[in-house]
Amino acid sequence: MIQKKTYSFFPAARKKEIALTLLMLVLLVFFAVWQVSDHLRLQGDHVRILSLLKRDIGNAIAGVLNSQPRFGAIVVESYVRGRLESLMDVEKESPLRGVALLNDGDELIMKVDIGLPELWYECAGGLSSGYVLVSGNYSKVAAAAGYDGVNPVVGDQNTILSVINLVSASSQEPLPPGGSQTADKVKSLLSEDFLKSRSVAEIIYAVDVGFLNDAVAKDFYLRTGSLLFCFIAFSVFLVSLFNLNRNARLSVQLAAEREKNERACELQLLAAGLAHEIKNPLNLVRGITQTISEALGKDDGMRGKIATVAGEVDRISNRLNSFLAYSSMPESSPVEVDLRRMVDDISTLLAPDIEAKDIQFCNDVEVVRLLADEDALRQILFNLAHNATKAVGLAGHVDVCDGMEGRGKIWIEVSDNGPGVAEQYREDIFKPYFSIGSSGTGLGLALARHLASANGWTLRYVPRDGCGAVFRLEGVKCL
Repeated sequence: MIQKKTYSFFPAARKKEIALTLLMLVLLVFFAVWQVSDHLRLQGDHVRILSLLKRDIGNAIAGVLNSQPRFGAIVVESYVRGRLESLMDVEKESPLRGVALLNDGDELIMKVDIGLPELWYECAGGLSSGYVLVSGNYSKVAAAAGYDGVNPVVGDQNTILSVINLVSASSQEPLPPGGSQTADKVKSLLSEDFLKSRSVAEIIYAVDVGFLNDAVAKDFYLRTGSLLFCFIAFSVFLVSLFNLNRNARLSVQLAAEREKNERACELQLLAAGLAHEIKNPLNLVRGITQTISEALGKDDGMRGKIATVAGEVDRISNRLNSFLAYSSMPESSPVEVDLRRMVDDISTLLAPDIEAKDIQFCNDVEVVRLLADEDALRQILFNLAHNATKAVGLAGHVDVCDGMEGRGKIWIEVSDNGPGVAEQYREDIFKPYFSIGSSGTGLGLALARHLASANGWTLRYVPRDGCGAVFRLEGVKCL
């Protein structure tokens, strides 16, 4: 029976991350909804508190107007002012900040306020954000407070005294402050205009709601801070979770790569040992072919075949030597090096190739004394110069120059006017056994970069306009 393989878009470890992330996200959303609903509930409570506060203040003002001593239909203004000021006692933290009494024509009868603008009662749009203006018909306010709702007439002390004296003189006996008979007599002596202008028809009062606004704002900031803290904690948790899982995956990959490197090192040692084992019989074959070649006569036809065998043996030996040099990690032994003399020696070694192509080899080195591993530096520069002489055509140019990097280090460049290196090959040329030409072994540049890395240098290809190739060795110490 064939079992079908099932493929999952997410690996098992990633599924756990996603599930835990979704769970934390749901909890964060639930917490956010909870905080928002609680804040909205608090706002609703404050609206209800404000409504009750406005009602209680209206009842208190109506009580002041109905509980003062009356002389007929007139309420003494000084008495009303004193009681209203007591309602606005700042020391008792009263929210009432102003009361204005208006007649039926919206004209001001009297006002009492603390710290408000002159015409605050005319601010239809309200005062600042910390105040609420409340306007109500006196009859309705008084009826809601349980009073008869008869509009009182607010008069000053002098008017009341003059009217009382007139009433007392007409009745020839003192009149009590109240009573319907007194009210009728007082009204009969007052003009209709006076009664209209001083009769309270509307009450406007200002309530300080700053403490409610502060409470709402404080709650908002606290809940916003809580949400922000939870969001930051969630983000940190999420990043930590992904980093933890990524580190775990990288640890597994690192262990696998370490195992691969160990196996590669073992194979490298085996290959190096095998190369040594192959070199011994090759040396024997080389010696035998040389002996046979010397024993044969000059005109013998076998002599050319023996020379071909010897050439192939030398070619294989050279490749084995390059492989052994690349597979080993040489230790750096810095000594004082004369760079100009080293470049001259390299040009002498390459003299046959230089003369055969009539190459102009320029030694433009300026810094003479270096602190470097002489064998490694010589091998690197020789490989670069050798590749340059092979790349250029007849009457070509090969130039070796240097320059300061700073901090006591220089760079050394080997350039030519050959065809250069195509862009797609500029990193591959440093890989082992990669060669653009047909005659190369593919180990020259790989060995050069290997030696440079072992000495703390950097070897790279430098693109330039026009034709030619430029190889730069960086990080070489100078004296």
